[in-house]
Amino acid sequence: MPAGCTKKLIQKLMGSSDPKDRARIVAQARLVEAYERSKLPRATPTLPVLLAYIMDQHRLSRADLVPLLGTVNRVSEVLSGKRDLSMTMVRRLRERCWDYGDEAASGNVKLLGPFAS
Repeated sequence: MPAGCTKKLIQKLMGSSDPKDRARIVAQARLVEAYERSKLPRATPTLPVLLAYIMDQHRLSRADLVPLLGTVNRVSEVLSGKRDLSMTMVRRLRERCWDYGDEAASGNVKLLGPFAS
């Protein structure tokens, strides 16, 4: 089925309250997911790619990472892939970028985006 037809079918089915249409949309979603997994496999990002994403999303510069990672040289080594993050660095990044306080303790926080599990 051509992509345009699939999109129209899904739009039609989403507006229906008929149980048969609801079952059909679930089946269609599974087919689309299987197709995307086979054609667009996800690769685990490297640490430099992941950090570049975090820096972009949180509007961080290399200078902003110095207090989190230690030194200018260490920031450079981590961003170039020559050094891994220590647990202390990971904790500091988490506190800077994802410290949700009471929400995290209650379990009401979910990560969004490509790195969500």
